[in-house]
Amino acid sequence: ETLTTRWLNITRHAKLVAGEMVGNVNQQNKKRFYKALQNATGVSLNGIISEEGLQPLLTSSISDNVSLIKSIPDEYFKKLNTIVNQGTMRGKSSGGIIKDILALGKSTKKRAKLIARDQTQKVNAAITQGRQENLGVTEYIWRTSSDERVRDSHKSKNGKRFKWSDPPKDTGHPGQDIQCRCIAEPVIQLD
Repeated sequence: ETLTTRWLNITRHAKLVAGEMVGNVNQQNKKRFYKALQNATGVSLNGIISEEGLQPLLTSSISDNVSLIKSIPDEYFKKLNTIVNQGTMRGKSSGGIIKDILALGKSTKKRAKLIARDQTQKVNAAITQGRQENLGVTEYIWRTSSDERVRDSHKSKNGKRFKWSDPPKDTGHPGQDIQCRCIAEPVIQLD
């Protein structure tokens, strides 16, 4: 398969990858949410609650991720073109140009990993919010991952109660900030 053929098929591949990722995140999110509901109520709701009207959110998440996946090779080719053109115009040796191209490949791989991690967290956060709000949960407790990588702005929110209608101004809700691994624990109020 040539590079051109791969480029032309990227949308199809991106849709498959994004759809699978969003589906997997949704299933894991659902399990955690049902467990939180069971812990709060003492009743297992597995099989009772449907997808809670999340399909538009899931579809939107897939579409957003397809766009991001498609942007990686597009950015790569633009940067590659710049490296070759500027290297040639400046009289850079072919060895120097090759070195720059290899470095570009490494940075592109890093960017792809960053996007994958960050988007998984953002999709999970969006599903969590949608699932909780659709079931009438209006507040959550901010929970960090409690390790050394937690930012101070997130650490200061750990254990505090927030409303879905009023996100923290500096970070947004858990999982919305770049590379945020925090979660929103639902506040279940039984009357």
